[in-house]
Amino acid sequence: MLAHLAREGELARHPKLCFQFMAQCCTLIQEWIPPVAKQALEVAWRYWKQQASEENLTAARVRCWKHLDASKAGSDLDDRKTCAVRAVICCLYPLSVPEELPEVLHTFLEFFDTVEHHPSEQTRILKELFAAQLAEHEC
Repeated sequence: MLAHLAREGELARHPKLCFQFMAQCCTLIQEWIPPVAKQALEVAWRYWKQQASEENLTAARVRCWKHLDASKAGSDLDDRKTCAVRAVICCLYPLSVPEELPEVLHTFLEFFDTVEHHPSEQTRILKELFAAQLAEHEC
């Protein structure tokens, strides 16, 4: 479904929906997300509601990277907590270049799926967020 939305150009046209998809997916793995990354997600939500600046978003991303750098498992891409933080980091970009959205989403899903698999919940979230676009393209 995500590939179909990308082909139809819907991801590039709706970066906020893409962000909401990633952020809602993060709620499915919240037990693996450390406090610094949970706080970063809050900044991201505020950013997308135009209640935080791009500088706030960048600062939250830097804090997450510093957290990973300080962790012994920070570069272990098989570690669930590391991948949970990296999934959150994918939510911490302004996504002002729509062509990058499919790649960001792909990277996000790789990290997310390393933490836990939630295919039916992901599909449900996509269907809810992109209902109008999916109906328009009869997916």
